[in-house]
Amino acid sequence: HLFIPIHLNGEVVSWTTRSIVDTGRRYKSAPVNCESVPHKETLYGIDHVRHAVIVVEGPTDVWRIGPGAVATFGLVVTQQQAITIGKYPLRVVLFDNEPNAQRLADKLCNEISLFAGETYKQRMDSKDPASASNEDIKELRKRYLS
Repeated sequence: HLFIPIHLNGEVVSWTTRSIVDTGRRYKSAPVNCESVPHKETLYGIDHVRHAVIVVEGPTDVWRIGPGAVATFGLVVTQQQAITIGKYPLRVVLFDNEPNAQRLADKLCNEISLFAGETYKQRMDSKDPASASNEDIKELRKRYLS
């Protein structure tokens, strides 16, 4: 497993782990008693967001996209996470390319579109952002983060 610290305002507030194989349970997060801020009350990568946010499912997707991307730690987005996302004037939801993930991306877009600003749902040809081509990532960053 990879150990992934979760930062908020420059401080480590929680952690998650990621299996190095794609079978079985891929992520395991800190128990509540090991978190100063519950991981589902924050967004992985939030300290590196400026004017626009690209919302993805997991930390490996954030690593692939770079600064400006945040992960919700799965498909279930909490009210606190949605409120935080809604504070940014430009919001892009980019969940994995599977039917259930796309359905939940639509649901999240509907929720955060109530906030002032612009909300977009983006889809990639790849299975998920982590496996996207360099060209697709470059285009995504150019379109929303530059």
